[in-house]
Parts: sequence; C-alpha cells; structure tokens
Amino acid sequence: MQSKIYLGTIALEPNRWSSRTASIDVLQWMDRAAGSGFDGVEVWEPHYVQASPEVQNKLYEKRGQTVIFNSYLLPESGTEASWERLAEICRRLEVRGLKFNFGPDETRIQEYVTVLSTVRKYFPDELGFLCECHPGTVAEQPEGARSVLSAAGLEDVGIICHPFLIGEAKLTRWLDIFGPRVQHMHVQMRDAERKIIRLRDKPEYVNRQIALLHEHGFEGTWTVEFVFGTASPSDIPETLFTEACKDRDVLATTLRVSKPSGDR
Repeated sequence: MQSKIYLGTIALEPNRWSSRTASIDVLQWMDRAAGSGFDGVEVWEPHYVQASPEVQNKLYEKRGQTVIFNSYLLPESGTEASWERLAEICRRLEVRGLKFNFGPDETRIQEYVTVLSTVRKYFPDELGFLCECHPGTVAEQPEGARSVLSAAGLEDVGIICHPFLIGEAKLTRWLDIFGPRVQHMHVQMRDAERKIIRLRDKPEYVNRQIALLHEHGFEGTWTVEFVFGTASPSDIPETLFTEACKDRDVLATTLRVSKPSGDR
C-alpha cells in the first residue's frame, strides 16, 4: 500500500514565523491539494482557530480532509481550559492525529510530564498523539524523548521525524529506539546555509533516507511541511503550492520505487 502524503497548510502561510496570523484561504488550498494528489491536509492551528465561524463550519463539512491537527499549545503555556478547547476541535474535525511539541526547559520536564499525562483524558481515545521531536525542545534527541514520554506514561505516543534534516545516523537512532512508534514524517530539506531546498536537488540523499525507513519497516504517513521559497521573496502561496506539489511528486515516486518489491 502506498504511503499517504499530506499537505501542511503551514507550508503555504507567509506569516507562519512572523505574526502567526492566518492569511490564506485554507478551504481553497484544501480543495486544490485534493486535486493535486495529496491524501489530505495537516491543518496549522491558526488556520482553524482564527477562522470565522463560517469557515470553521465549512472545515467541519470537509473534516475527512483534515487528517492531522498541527498545534503549538505547549505544556508550560496551556491551561486545562485551553487543552479542553483543543480536544473539542480535534473531536469536531475527527482528526486522526494531533501534532504537539514539548517545551525547551530541561528544568520543567516534570511539569511537562504532569500536564501531558493529565490532559489526555480530554481527547478521544482513537486520536493519536504525535510528538514532533523538534530541535530546541527536551525531546530533540531520541534518548531524551524516550525518557520524557516514559515518565509521562505516554508509551503510545507516536513520533514525528524530519528524515531529510537529520541524516542517516540520527534517523537510525530514532528508528532503533522507537521502532513502530515512529509514525509520521515532516518533509523539508535544507542546504548548508539552512535555506530550504527542493527534494529533487538531492535525489540520492532522499533515496537513501527513504530506503533506510523501508529497511526498518516504516509504513507511516508524510506531511510536506516547508518547501523551496519559504522565507524568501518567493514566499507566496501560489508559488509555494507549486513547489509543494513537486515535492509531493518526488516523494511519491521515490516511495514507490524504493519500497521492497514484495510490498508494492
């Protein structure tokens, strides 16, 4: 079975790292994503919570297209009421996964553990929590992520990796430590100057990383998270969408070609 590839709406949002104010018509791009071969979308939190009630209702009508909800509610900044609101959004949109991040403060790990283990009760049992093990957080390294998740009793939480950012050795560590709990991939690739580049710019590297995932039995999902043109004069939704579609095509082709012949 071919892996599912989603479009992250954050990829098309020029304000993602500045004002964090939603500026695109997310409904339009959801429809275009579906027509361009994407299997659904990962909705960036402001694209829902800052939307009008009319848009929110239309997102509800299209709830099958929103597969993952990309939240930035951190354990140290959220109240129980804010976690309850987030749970209600996930329930209403019937999302299958909630992306979350830990905070950066090593001295507050116990607080993170307490919050996350407490708020799980608000969320549907069938909803999968997906920890984006992000640089600058206490879960940046696989060993640290395992320690924090185990302490919180979150043994069922899935792991998000960035396979085209972290290299072969580190990706192997994540796969060795978490095995099938590595469930989702965020797609972005950067050059030596940290500028985002196209997947087709380094095809051999992309092929190797995907082959490594297949060797470890990875059968999870993917989100095109950031694309060429981000944080540049080309940071325009139409241009970004074109790049996202090209990355999707490269990814889909490579996944199909590199998959063991018996699994195709």
